Amino acid sequence: MDNRTSDMCTWLWIAFNEFLGYAFQVEAVTSEQFASYTNEARTVFSSVMEQQAERVADLAPVKQFFRGLQVLLETQEARLGELQARNSGYSVADSKEAIGFSKKGYICLKNGVALQAVAAYYRRLGRDFTVSESSLRKALADSGCIIPKDQKSYIHRLSVNRESYQCVKFEKSKFYQLLRGGKNETEYDGEVPSDRAVRKNADALLGR
Repeated sequence: MDNRTSDMCTWLWIAFNEFLGYAFQVEAVTSEQFASYTNEARTVFSSVMEQQAERVADLAPVKQFFRGLQVLLETQEARLGELQARNSGYSVADSKEAIGFSKKGYICLKNGVALQAVAAYYRRLGRDFTVSESSLRKALADSGCIIPKDQKSYIHRLSVNRESYQCVKFEKSKFYQLLRGGKNETEYDGEVPSDRAVRKNADALLGR
């Protein structure tokens, strides 16, 4: 849970409890009302804290996904194709090999393909990343990371080299912020890191 949210709920509970205690002392509420309001407030604050904990838990697969994706892009094991607009759809070299596409202001990751690449990366490290595509997409949607196609779907269709691809769509700045672990950097330099940096990243993922 976010410590700030937890602390806020705790202090609000203390303040409300003190207020109820004072109200009871000056006989503004009866003992029955005091007990009822106390129980109701405890339920409300507990619910807020539980909901926040669930939101943080939902973000865990998002962070793991982008941590793996960052390594794959930096080592050039995976790449994003730079789209060029054509009369009907887009064109890009090696569209089938790319895990997603970049175009002005947006990044589109292939539905299924990017997740499979990240899962394979974690397996090489001896770790499981078993989040389903729908669960990951829901976590991305709930945290405001991806752009909806309409009120019912987050799946966008792109026609690239006369092939149709299902994708999830990010604002480019948001995508690179997630890729950098939340840092507000909007560009990716594409440089391959040293072997030492890759090992360090892998060791951190393994908790070594």
